[in-house]
Amino acid sequence: MTFTTGKLVTAILLSSIISVASTVTVINYAPNLVAMPIQQPDIQLASVSLTSSFRCEPRSDWTTIDELTKTINVRQDSVLVIIFSSKVHTSYTLNLQEADAVIHLNAYVNEYLAKPQEVTISYLDEDNGKVTTAVFHYSYVSTGSHTVSFQWYNSGSNPGHIDDPVVEIFIVPLSNTS
Repeated sequence: MTFTTGKLVTAILLSSIISVASTVTVINYAPNLVAMPIQQPDIQLASVSLTSSFRCEPRSDWTTIDELTKTINVRQDSVLVIIFSSKVHTSYTLNLQEADAVIHLNAYVNEYLAKPQEVTISYLDEDNGKVTTAVFHYSYVSTGSHTVSFQWYNSGSNPGHIDDPVVEIFIVPLSNTS
């Protein structure tokens, strides 16, 4: 194979093109490609999905939401990505609409705080309705049983509600994260 474009030195995946004095030679390094098996990640998923409403009283203290507590069995040392989604409704009194509910939410793994990573709020067409998604990250859990729970409180002056909460817990082995 000959090109008249001048001198060229180029590398292409699994082969090389070498050009000297306008003559091009293709050298194959791997004429018979050997497939290398790649282990699939052993990602586990645990879920809690409820079709109920929870009321958080105004000016409350931190309270565990027992219905959202989940015990998980981890097969190998892992990190956790915890996703909490729900509809959030606030109640307003007729003459005090600016004093709505302000709900604070934390995730815990074995009673240790998970780091919040991202919160997304979308508005619904319903009155006073929002959909919220919070993502939490817990950097290390060992093989065995662990408990994921949530606590919340309301710093506002009106009650707040979460409806139809969904919790997804992704258990990602450390061997797949490096």
